[in-house]
Amino acid sequence: MISNSSWANEGYLVGHHIDTHNPQLMDLLKRLHASFGIGVIDLRTDEDKSTILLNAKYKEKIDYTVALELSEKNEEFSGFLKSVVDYDPKNQNRYKDEFDEIKKKEELYPNS
Repeated sequence: MISNSSWANEGYLVGHHIDTHNPQLMDLLKRLHASFGIGVIDLRTDEDKSTILLNAKYKEKIDYTVALELSEKNEEFSGFLKSVVDYDPKNQNRYKDEFDEIKKKEELYPNS
């Protein structure tokens, strides 16, 4: 659901090899962007060829109503929100298992 990303400060729809030459698809993506402020990323196997097609509209405030609704429906999302609220940069080890490790490009693309 596109609107599920509307709770965040920025939300992106990520697609693999989006056909930017398809006018109907691009029109649809632009309408979704206009309605929900969702950005669009064209993700490529070669990271350097990935591109942001539409920037997400930044919102100063999180939509807590939508976030609460999603957390009631999804236990993992609820746990994620709790981790974000409780996060203490002085105690990063506590969160090692709660967040994904940020990998270096060389680890993600060992053959490039």
